This record gives sequence, structure tokens and C-alpha cells, in this order.
Amino acid sequence: MQKVAPLHDSRSSSLPGSIVKALQSIQDCKTILDVCGGTGRIARYLIRSGHDVKVVDLSEDMLRIARQRGLDVDVQDARDLKEPSNSWDAVICLGNSLGGIPSKAGRMKAIQEMARVSRRRVVIDCTNQLHDFVRTWLPMHVRERVGCYRPGLRLRKDIVTGNALGDIILQDRDLDAVLYHYVYSALELRNEMARAGLAVKFVNNLLARRVVLAGTKW
Repeated sequence: MQKVAPLHDSRSSSLPGSIVKALQSIQDCKTILDVCGGTGRIARYLIRSGHDVKVVDLSEDMLRIARQRGLDVDVQDARDLKEPSNSWDAVICLGNSLGGIPSKAGRMKAIQEMARVSRRRVVIDCTNQLHDFVRTWLPMHVRERVGCYRPGLRLRKDIVTGNALGDIILQDRDLDAVLYHYVYSALELRNEMARAGLAVKFVNNLLARRVVLAGTKW
């Protein structure tokens, strides 16, 4: 992750519209836990809006940058959060971060943990279309992750493999990099959030490229 961290939020100084819309759904929440928050790009936006935010991530390299930016950070695994139950008004996991957890059981555990530590709301997003993910988002993601995605390079069969469950594994032998991501469908993510005891609604259009779901504790 040393190569990843400095490039994590280099794409743009502004947040994507879907993430801004997601954050609007928690504007009435004072305290927010940003799970898999990386370098704190989203947290800084929230702090400027008057929220109290803590960033947790498994990557010390990511959090080192967030700490340098003056953010409250802690190394935590989304599947086993250290936070007490019902300790945060809202918990967010945005930027397709949930899909980086490499097992269905692990992702479900992370959702359950977010529901446990939240008092009111859990907000998660997902890329809605596997084909679009491979064609557009993944090449950009790879460039950011390894720092030198070569212009004009096309995704090849020996680099990308996928299966019906939405697993994407990229292996670039030249760069010695292996990346994993699970691509949720919006309905699948809604069902998993509901299994964690959340009343779920779609924040934006179900057919949008990136779908945002907000879960409220019963």
C-alpha cells in the first residue's frame, strides 16, 4: 500500500456527485465514523461541514497521510471495529471500499460491525454494473494503486478474470501488483444491509452507475 497511499485521492480535489449526495443523507448527524476512510478525503469534506469525524482503515500508509492532515485516525479492521456499540451517529463506507474485503463472510461481518457501532445511520455505496466497472473504473483504479498505469494499455485476459459472483482480480506481472475487488449489485447490497438489521433506502437512482444506500437502525 505504500505506492497506493499518496495517489489515493489524486484524481480530483472535489468529491464525486454521488458521494456528495450520500453525505447529504447524514447532514443531521454530528459524529461520523469513516470506515475504510483511507487518506481522509471524505472526512475532510465532512469536517468542513461541521461534523466530528474519525477515520479508520487497515492501511497504516493511508492513515499516516490522514494523520498528517490533522485528522483523528486509528488502524482498525472493518470486520472487527474497536468502537463501542451505538457510539457514532452515523457510519459511512464510501468509494466502493466494502468490495475490497476479500470474502462474502468478511463483507457481511463488516456491515454488521458498522450497524453495531452506529446509533442512527449506515451509508454504503457500490458500483452498480460489472461491465462498467471493468471498462472504466478499474483502469483508473489500477493507475492510482500502482502509480504507473500505462497510457493505452487495455485490460487483457491474462490480467483480468471475473466470475458470476462479481469478483474481479487484476494481476499485472510487470508491476508485480495484484488487486482484488468485489462488485456488488445494488439489490444484493441492500439485502445484506437488511440482514444486518437496517431499514434500507436508496439515496439515489437504482440504475445509477454508483448507487448509494442508507440504512437506519430500527
